[in-house]
Amino acid sequence: MILKKYKLKKIRIVCFFGSIFIIFFTCSSSLLKAVEKDVPTNWPWRGVVLSSTNNIPEDISPLVHQLDVNSVRVTLKVRDFAKRQNLDPRTAWEKNLQWADSMLDACKKNGIVGIISLHQIPIDPTLNLTQDSPGFWNDPQQLSEAIRLAGLLANHFKDRGWELGAYELLSEPVLRDGKSMKIPPQWPQLMQMIIKEIRKYDSQRWIVVTPGPGGLPKGYKEFKPLAFEKIVYGAHMYVPHVFTHQGIGGRKRGFTYPGMIIYTYWDKQALINYLKELRSFQEEYGAFVWIGEFGAVRWADGGEQYLLDLTSIFNQYGWGWCYFAYKGYHGWNPDYDTNFSTDDPKDWKWHYVGKKSTRWTTLKKMFNEKTK
Repeated sequence: MILKKYKLKKIRIVCFFGSIFIIFFTCSSSLLKAVEKDVPTNWPWRGVVLSSTNNIPEDISPLVHQLDVNSVRVTLKVRDFAKRQNLDPRTAWEKNLQWADSMLDACKKNGIVGIISLHQIPIDPTLNLTQDSPGFWNDPQQLSEAIRLAGLLANHFKDRGWELGAYELLSEPVLRDGKSMKIPPQWPQLMQMIIKEIRKYDSQRWIVVTPGPGGLPKGYKEFKPLAFEKIVYGAHMYVPHVFTHQGIGGRKRGFTYPGMIIYTYWDKQALINYLKELRSFQEEYGAFVWIGEFGAVRWADGGEQYLLDLTSIFNQYGWGWCYFAYKGYHGWNPDYDTNFSTDDPKDWKWHYVGKKSTRWTTLKKMFNEKTK
């Protein structure tokens, strides 16, 4: 009887230490996976959108010192650039690559990363096609051109250092036909072919993938992760659109946040609810999420609180984010005050206040929140 008790006690001791070993091994494995998991440089990215039509390398240093950004989206707007400069597409393309290199040099000098983004495809303005035109999505030749451009990008930048964080192409895939807006049927296959083309030249960089329609977070409702490594999943956030874009191009004004906007009350909780599909996707698959664009026109009543609420949510979820935008259109540019102005330079130029604006104060709060 005593022997049986001794054996039983011994078995319990062995089981106890065995359980401890299993728990330790499991935890160690989890910790090891966490340590081994590849993470984008400077993640989570906190930055500002810059473009080839509006910005220069000298813009980066003030952003680092004023806001402590750790990234910028380096946007190649080749089609607009060609049109404004009256250049042929090939020359405009080469000049955009040169510009991007100079921006990445500035990123390296300032210790931040750049995300190379090519949104405007086709790049030839004479085609009268944009990235949401049926004429683009239904033309195999244009889709092949998009793949070719992806390879050209990767081949050109493949030897850059850590300062190049990722590539992004067609960040707002959408097919507009009349008033309808839907995911282009060709997009899933095109997206995978673009990734494969980039990987022919650069297997080290991350690639930002944004499902349609138009980069909306709701595109993640039934979306599944891709069978590729080093993917960051992107989205843009301008909802409710009538609030964030009010007054632009003659749009109706007078919407306030928080408040009733087109029969819905919008506040921080409403924003959380709207982002739930993307949040669920992140939690289920452990995905890296980057809000590559978000903003509110400077004269939107409550726009400052809208931005602060969004970044508070993004930071809570561990998402990267990129404010739209620095310089460029006066309605988005933080160097201007909060008063409405038309697009007539005689009107909006008087609203320039530089770094003393309300929007700059808001931006400083947004970027400082990350350290809390």
